[in-house]
Amino acid sequence: MMSTQLQCFKINRLCLRIALVICVVISGSLAILISRVTEAMAQETGETAGRWQITPSVSLYEQFTDNVDLNYEKPVSALITEFSPGVMFELPSPRRQLRINTNLKLDNRNRSDGNVETLYWYNFWGYLGRQYSPRTTYELNLGYDIYYTEVDVSSPFVNVFGSLTRSDVFYIQPGLSYDVTKTTNVKLGVRYGFSTYADEGGVGGEDMEGSLYITQKVGSRIILASGYIYRDISYDNETGYTEGEVPINVRLDLTYLQLNLRATYVTRDYQSRAGDPDNPLGSQNFLFYGVGFDLGGQLLKLRSTTVEVNYETKLYDDLYGFPYENQELRLSIYHAFKKFDIFSDLRYGLNDYVGSSDKMTYWGAAAGLKYYISDKAYLGFNVDFTSYDYQLDETNGYDLLTGSIEYNHRIYDWLSGGLGYGHREGKSDVEEGNYAENSLSLFARATW
Repeated sequence: MMSTQLQCFKINRLCLRIALVICVVISGSLAILISRVTEAMAQETGETAGRWQITPSVSLYEQFTDNVDLNYEKPVSALITEFSPGVMFELPSPRRQLRINTNLKLDNRNRSDGNVETLYWYNFWGYLGRQYSPRTTYELNLGYDIYYTEVDVSSPFVNVFGSLTRSDVFYIQPGLSYDVTKTTNVKLGVRYGFSTYADEGGVGGEDMEGSLYITQKVGSRIILASGYIYRDISYDNETGYTEGEVPINVRLDLTYLQLNLRATYVTRDYQSRAGDPDNPLGSQNFLFYGVGFDLGGQLLKLRSTTVEVNYETKLYDDLYGFPYENQELRLSIYHAFKKFDIFSDLRYGLNDYVGSSDKMTYWGAAAGLKYYISDKAYLGFNVDFTSYDYQLDETNGYDLLTGSIEYNHRIYDWLSGGLGYGHREGKSDVEEGNYAENSLSLFARATW
């Protein structure tokens, strides 16, 4: 038994080394490529190239959990070690912005059942923006992510304790911005991205998008924005859709009240990408809207208080590519005292599937308190409760309660650390949904 565990540990350690080398090579290659492109542009335009500013960081997170799988029947404890190195590159210039950020998280889990699990996450993000002229600016966003997601779920997410699978997501997004006048801006953009899953439970695919946005300032307090977006989405299961979207946004600055009005008209055509010729979705038209209030300033003597009220409707796709409409009403309150901050959140929502009668309603409440022991240390308390009601072939309920206590201390300007306790508990009509987890954690982060 010990020999098998040792061999498994050696294999996992080798995989970690290989993953680290691959991530470093990818980050270095992309950084060198972007650097050479910017140097060539600087030479072409006669600009003085700035010096690279490099900010490395590293985090270490040690956690003990008494139920790593959130198992209702036979909980398995585990000692989890997370090591997260990262580095950010920035090249300043009067007319150019270049930022490259790359992070790697290695997760090793020594379980009480004798198994050793090794997971890894990787993120690369790059941004290049250049002011070609006083009116014209172009930019480029580039991203690549490797992470784990839960895929063993059924619509709309009844089984929330599924297996993990690795996901790969890539996107590239260039854009061009032009100031027609001092108060009018036009922005053109395109985007290409794809996602893949290592497990058959998740449906990957690719997406292409073209967009046009027009922003108009009216005086100093009103901003109007509208445009047109075209998307072409295809999934690995031979489904997908084409979509046209017209967003309209009005933002009003009324000194003590910030008002945001949103409306979006969407036309989707599922017929061109339907794997099933009897696809019931066909062509669909949607109208989504939202309204948001942000109260603050000195209104009603709320000098240190922010009150936000938002109601919004949006269209999402689940992990299997099935579309559903989300409606949510949220009330958030934040108040800053001299020695502590308080946050509270109330929300109510509905997920309504487009192609079926499946629905999910939910409501929740959250509260948080941050108490400042000194200018270098604080205690944090958080609690969140959410109740889900699934209206499928039969009604199922699921309640989730989470809470945490955290102590954080900034030892030096470049080093901080702390410890914490967390609790998570689920209650459900389905037997698998009844579980509890307690965890203790110790963490440190250094940034140079």
